[in-house]
Amino acid sequence: MSGEHLSSEHLSAHRIDCAPLPFVDQIRDTGVYHDCRLKYDKHICLIVQNAYKRAVLILKCLHTREKDVLKLAFITYVRPLLEFTCHVWAPKYNYLIDKVESVQRFFTRRIRGLEKLSYSERLNIYLA
Repeated sequence: MSGEHLSSEHLSAHRIDCAPLPFVDQIRDTGVYHDCRLKYDKHICLIVQNAYKRAVLILKCLHTREKDVLKLAFITYVRPLLEFTCHVWAPKYNYLIDKVESVQRFFTRRIRGLEKLSYSERLNIYLA
């Protein structure tokens, strides 16, 4: 085999009942997208996108901008999306951590009285 190119038959060495298993770049298992390099970029992008959609929907449906009401809505409807199976896909890279935190950064900016504060100041007040 030295010098020969491997055909697709050789790449799928795993079989079930003599049927070759296809090679895939990613799979979805228990709601988490795993890729062949065990990077979770796609999964994080999808959950952040869904969390943004839900956060915007909350802001459109609720006419109030009171901290306590929005905090409860965020904790109830958005945060579970961001935390579901996070022990599996926990981001290690700063750009992925920033992407996940961007939803909360976006949401806290729309709370009355917190609009002009920095993110860290908003978190101190929001989490109090």
